[in-house]
Amino acid sequence: MKLSFGIEDIYDDVNFYLNENEKTGIVGVNGAGKTTLFNVILKKIELDGGEIKWDKKRKIGYLPQEIEITSKEETVFEYLYHA
Repeated sequence: MKLSFGIEDIYDDVNFYLNENEKTGIVGVNGAGKTTLFNVILKKIELDGGEIKWDKKRKIGYLPQEIEITSKEETVFEYLYHA
């Protein structure tokens, strides 16, 4: 996959695969592109090239860095459970 912001390449010729029953975590220093990767996976950002494919039966878990609970009746646990 390929993604750039202006003249800055974020991802250039990136490939990775997860086999069935594998789990992974994404770690890295601030500014490494972790949140951007999830925004691409969640289709909030469109790639400049390439594609992301996965079996629709697979689950992706994602919690944003900042959450906004709009209901005063909802607990943090309830928010996270439904996220």
